Amino acid sequence: VDLTGTLASPADPRAIALDVRATGTAVRSGLRLWPEAAASAVRRYLARNLTAGTIENIRVAVALSGDDIARATEHKPVPEGGVKVEFTIADAALSAAEGLPPLSRAAVSGVVSGTKAAVRVPAARIEMPDGLGLAASEGAFAVDDFWVQNATARINFRLQGGADAVGSVLRAPLLREIAGFEAEPDTLKGRAGFRIALP
Repeated sequence: VDLTGTLASPADPRAIALDVRATGTAVRSGLRLWPEAAASAVRRYLARNLTAGTIENIRVAVALSGDDIARATEHKPVPEGGVKVEFTIADAALSAAEGLPPLSRAAVSGVVSGTKAAVRVPAARIEMPDGLGLAASEGAFAVDDFWVQNATARINFRLQGGADAVGSVLRAPLLREIAGFEAEPDTLKGRAGFRIALP
């Protein structure tokens, strides 16, 4: 871990300026390097949904005034340029959204600012409880302003594999609701591929 920064400067005793970098650390340990006041909504999302993996690189740069810190602790917006988090994670396990099957063996990279978040998952696996699985690729998760109440993330990914596995994935609660039908994996044969875009 490499940490540089300034705390309690004479000009603004409550201000914080930090630049934290780390490599090769377990994801649960690496998230602890991310200050709670910096893009807290995204940090909480990852802490809740990112359950395994190795952080190959993470950089957390924070430059917030005392007033910004006070706003952040009250879960109010901070300046766009006050926070920048960049990370790459290998072999991650991630639940993208409630009602979707979790991703495993995922390659994940992301950039988070004071207001926006963009996460990419170029490759991953989806393993269903029935033992069927699909290859996931071209994954993207983006929020334009996570301070907006009930902000909705845009989620896109491509799935490929056996048609029976596609049928199994389409039985996930959120996908079943969107598709409007329930597929029976036992009745599906061959190979299939499709793209999911939410919302």
